[in-house]
Amino acid sequence: MPTVTQNLLVNDMMSSLILATHKLNGSKIVLFSSNITPGKTTVVGDLGVITAAGLDAKTAVTWSDPFIGDDGNTYVMASIGPFIATDADDLPVTVNGWACLDTAGTGCLAVEKFDAPRAISNEGEGVEVNPIIPYGS
Repeated sequence: MPTVTQNLLVNDMMSSLILATHKLNGSKIVLFSSNITPGKTTVVGDLGVITAAGLDAKTAVTWSDPFIGDDGNTYVMASIGPFIATDADDLPVTVNGWACLDTAGTGCLAVEKFDAPRAISNEGEGVEVNPIIPYGS
């Protein structure tokens, strides 16, 4: 069985090649309003994707190189910056979590519900998420 050091070396050598063809490339991060419990059968239609200006999909997603988590599994993390509401006419909204959707926006690659809903009532308010997804899933 390879050690963590060996895994890190393999990840370091292969990450550029793998990420170039990885299914997360071109994905988007969205916020959702539905009070659902995400699971393997969750589909985009279950989410209630938020489309308010500034809170809509982040499409310029940069993924980290794979890294080993405290649990010994391999993960990647998205760098997207905060979602900030830019038009009061689209508010208020309640954000219950985030999802990573495929390039077409039709398939869920990952979904995470917040511990508590986050209300956004005014322009300039927002939410920051730090998507961390198991690598190779």
